[in-house]
Amino acid sequence: MSTHKKAGGYVWGVILVVAGILLLLSNQNILKISWNMIWPLGMLALGVIFHVQYFLNRNNPGILVPGGILLVYGCLFLYEQMTSVNVINALWPVFILGPGFGLLELRLFSGGKSGSWVPIIILFSIGTFFLVQDYIG
Repeated sequence: MSTHKKAGGYVWGVILVVAGILLLLSNQNILKISWNMIWPLGMLALGVIFHVQYFLNRNNPGILVPGGILLVYGCLFLYEQMTSVNVINALWPVFILGPGFGLLELRLFSGGKSGSWVPIIILFSIGTFFLVQDYIG
C-alpha cells in the first residue's frame, strides 16, 4: 500500500474518531452541539477532505471543484448559523461564487492544464455584480 493511501486512511480515521467523541460528549450533555452547527461544519470538513486527498497524491485535480464549492458553501452556512440572522437573502450570490472558486482552484493547482478562465471570470463577475448590487441598491 502506498504512503498516500495510508495517509488518506489515517485522515478518515481521525475525522471519524473526532466526530464520534463530539457526538458522545453531546449525548452526555458535556458539550452542547446542535444540528444547526454540525451540518455546516460537515460541509467544511468534506471540503477539507477533498483538498487533503488532492494534495496527498495530486492525481485528480478535478476533486478540487467540489472541494472548493463545499468550502465556500460551508463557510456561508456556518456564518448564517453563528450570526442567527437570515443572511442568505443578502448573500445568495455566494451560490454563484462557489463553483467559480472551485474552478479557480482547479485552474491554479493543476498547473494550468485543466480548466478555463472563461467560466471562472463569468461566475465571479455575475456573483460580484449581484453582491454589490444588493448592497448598493
